[in-house]
Amino acid sequence: MNNLMGLIGMIRGAQNPMAYLQQQAQSNPAIARALEMVQGKNPQEIMGIAQNLAQQQGADINQLRQQLGMGI
Repeated sequence: MNNLMGLIGMIRGAQNPMAYLQQQAQSNPAIARALEMVQGKNPQEIMGIAQNLAQQQGADINQLRQQLGMGI
C-alpha cells in the first residue's frame, strides 16, 4: 500500500500525469499492464476494473478510496 500511495503522490505532483505514467510503464510491467487495461475505457468501466482488482485482492474499494483521499 505504501508503494501505491507513493506512486499516487508522484502522479499528483507531475505536470503531466499521463506522460509520467507512460514513462514509468517503460520500466514497470505492472504499470504498463494497468495502462493497457484502462486504455479507451470510460470512468464507469475503469471503476469496474478497480472494483474487480480490489475484490481479487480481498480489499474493499471504498476503504481504499478513502485512504487515497478520493472520497466515496
